[in-house]
Amino acid sequence: MRKKGIIILVIVFAALIAVYLLLNYLNDRSARRQQQEEEEQNVQVTDFDGDDVTSFSYLYNKEELKFEKQEDQWVCLNDPETDLDEDAVDTLLNTLGDITTTNQITNPEDLSEYGFDSPSQEAVITLDDGSSIELLFGAENTIAGGYYMEKSGDDNVYLVDSSLVTDTLSSGVDTLKAAETDSSDTQD
Repeated sequence: MRKKGIIILVIVFAALIAVYLLLNYLNDRSARRQQQEEEEQNVQVTDFDGDDVTSFSYLYNKEELKFEKQEDQWVCLNDPETDLDEDAVDTLLNTLGDITTTNQITNPEDLSEYGFDSPSQEAVITLDDGSSIELLFGAENTIAGGYYMEKSGDDNVYLVDSSLVTDTLSSGVDTLKAAETDSSDTQD
């Protein structure tokens, strides 16, 4: 009798393990499918490497800030004496070079509906092959949490993350300035 009870316990335990493994497998498969669907819905709006940029400009406090790469160093043409933090500039460019969204409006008829008659921000990026990419940011969609954006040579309008306008392109020269180092020698 005792042997029969042990066999039943082993069978029940094996069945529980099988059910657990099956549920785990189905859950993983569902998660992979959902991730794949999300990736398929993402639209790559910009796709360039920050290292390929030779110059760029954007508006800051209604003034166009212009930057150019000179001898592998970024220079702000508005303030050429300021040393720029190369990492901060690279971060800005890499962010602009990898804009994705899940919200695309195909061939809109009236661009003024999206605020492009009075843009909130614009940026121009020139690549080392001589091509330029113009990004125009229109109205903010507070419900969806983004700004409408159009890209030169593209008939579509995209709703992109608001941080592109409120963070990435709201950096003045002071924000991109290299940290000052104390060049005086202090000795004890």
